[in-house]
Amino acid sequence: MKDIKLGKLIKVVFFFVVPLLFSATLHLPSYVPKTYEKKITNSPKAFVISGAHGDEIGGYLSAVYLYKTLKVKNGDIKFLPFLNIKSVVKTYRYLDGVGDINDKFSFSKQNVLNLPDNVFRKIEFIRKEIRDFKPDVVLSLHVAWGYSVINKKRWGNSIVIDEKRYKNLILYPVAKKVLQSINSNNKYRYRDYSIKVLNTFSKNVKSEMNDFSAWVLKSGFPVYTIESSKQLDLWRQIYNTSFAVAEFLKFYGFKIENLDTVLNKRQIDKFLKSIKKRKVKLKFLIDGKYYTYDCEYRGKLIVPVKKDSEIFIPEVEINDIGYFIVPRSEMNYKKNYFFRNFINFKVKYLNVSKKRYDDYCYIRFVVK
Repeated sequence: MKDIKLGKLIKVVFFFVVPLLFSATLHLPSYVPKTYEKKITNSPKAFVISGAHGDEIGGYLSAVYLYKTLKVKNGDIKFLPFLNIKSVVKTYRYLDGVGDINDKFSFSKQNVLNLPDNVFRKIEFIRKEIRDFKPDVVLSLHVAWGYSVINKKRWGNSIVIDEKRYKNLILYPVAKKVLQSINSNNKYRYRDYSIKVLNTFSKNVKSEMNDFSAWVLKSGFPVYTIESSKQLDLWRQIYNTSFAVAEFLKFYGFKIENLDTVLNKRQIDKFLKSIKKRKVKLKFLIDGKYYTYDCEYRGKLIVPVKKDSEIFIPEVEINDIGYFIVPRSEMNYKKNYFFRNFINFKVKYLNVSKKRYDDYCYIRFVVK
């Protein structure tokens, strides 16, 4: 019996442990959310968040566009463009094995929803950022189907609030004022916006109780969800969202220096065109040293490594918007990969005209 157990142990070591001793190792990013700040003065304060759903491209592109373009004379704005980068990478609404991360913001400090540790840490990071920042307003950017003004069951082109009033936070008059400005002053408006009031707490809507916006409201901060429509071109989604964000910022005391530039179609087109590049620079940390490679559109990049090399793919930065490294088989996303001869990955980029992520170029790490 002991010999049988010993034999099984030897097999386990041979098939699972020994290969690791003679394999190269590649680590993909953990994709922890990051905040980016534009600070002129200590107040007022706004927190702009997007990227909860990976298929809502116009939402997180709007956050990136505003971060790169917006100039304010006063105030402090924190941007968190990619709440859920792993879903953004796959242009997929939900997070694998978790579902909709937007409704995982339980008010409890404990992991009562039994989330994977890495997801719970991500949510804790976001909650801590907002609590420590103490914003005067939180703006959550999304993109939904249809037009709410035509079909009340749709969320596209809407301003969403959980309650008209919650304790000492009065939301409806602010939303209404912004709505009036959007529907009367937005020169590129294709369909009117409307206000959706969820009555989350007054009607005890349990399905909304753990939503991000409900958590923010219970934490004592006013929060507004801005929904553009997926039926619109990307430039118009960004324009509409930027217009709404600017109106909220002005209401809360921000003075915007370059509003004409921000709300300029040519400027938005220029931003979108900048995403598609003739070639992209990829930086890998290999055996403790950074190496930079050029990968051309539809090209194949060969990266030589040693048989025991350790390779790290850096986290995505806001200045690299639109380019993500994923496994050749996208359904097989893991944190770590071990290989003895070669392994294939690809770079995906945002195809603006198709409003989806397509293959840009291919990478093969080869053991030499």
